[in-house]
Amino acid sequence: MTVFKNFKEAKAANIHLDFYTRFESDHPTDRILYNSLHDQEAYDHFHLAWYLKQILDIDLMSQSKELTFLDLPRKEKHLMVYTLLSAMEGPVCLLDFGCSLYELIDGLSLYRNVIEARAPFSTRSIIDQIDFHGVDISSEMRLGAKRLHPAHSVTLYEHFDLLDRNFDLIFDYNVSSIAFDDTDSLSRLMNLGGVGFHVLFVSREETFVSMRMGRKLTYFHLEELIGKADKKIYHLFGDRSPGSSTKEYDASLGKNVIEGFFLHADEEFAENWFEISRRHPDVRRWFDEKDIQLRPAEDIW
Repeated sequence: MTVFKNFKEAKAANIHLDFYTRFESDHPTDRILYNSLHDQEAYDHFHLAWYLKQILDIDLMSQSKELTFLDLPRKEKHLMVYTLLSAMEGPVCLLDFGCSLYELIDGLSLYRNVIEARAPFSTRSIIDQIDFHGVDISSEMRLGAKRLHPAHSVTLYEHFDLLDRNFDLIFDYNVSSIAFDDTDSLSRLMNLGGVGFHVLFVSREETFVSMRMGRKLTYFHLEELIGKADKKIYHLFGDRSPGSSTKEYDASLGKNVIEGFFLHADEEFAENWFEISRRHPDVRRWFDEKDIQLRPAEDIW
């Protein structure tokens, strides 16, 4: 087993997606290979299947008459975006940076139906009025997001530089660490949003580039990012991503980092969102379990 200790050793790695039969043997090459995809094509096929499976699962859940809050999937994504929408007035223009608009649209509808059955707040009219936007370099991902949601307003962009407007809410599930190399670019994205919900990999020291899943992974200098953001940055929860390190490779390179969930918003909105979200008993319990707090990002170290 090869253990990479730094990015320079590992950066030559390629992405492979193989479909094969392996026989009971001590030799890893003793197999029949039926199909093999590489690099962007492998990445696209994996994520198309991944997100489509989530949509199918959500569709099955939506047909259940006994679905409870505990059954709802991916609360760190769908629930968090849902609660942020609950603190906004519609219509809302939402940007998904990375175009997982796939199951995000379906997930929001599922959460609305389950939570609003006993919620003291409502997002029904807002969700029905969302203007969805997404950025993804993959033509297949962009086409799929649009074809799977013909009833929704969906606008897609191939590159970040093609964005020509501001957004009410930006959702970035760590795609910024793949797309950008510096805090200037990340702050440009963040400052396009009235509110931003970001999964960020940040460093206490300088910005540095590592690798994960065959792609570069940037850890941004937090203090520098705070200075360039036009609104306050809060650390909500989380300190290490379960997928960032393996036995073969530690993406953080042993540095002092946080891999967590952050809110970029003005103080009035942040406090209002937090108060509204905690009115719902199930949401409040989940917030408590995850220890979700409005921690100023400058205070996390």
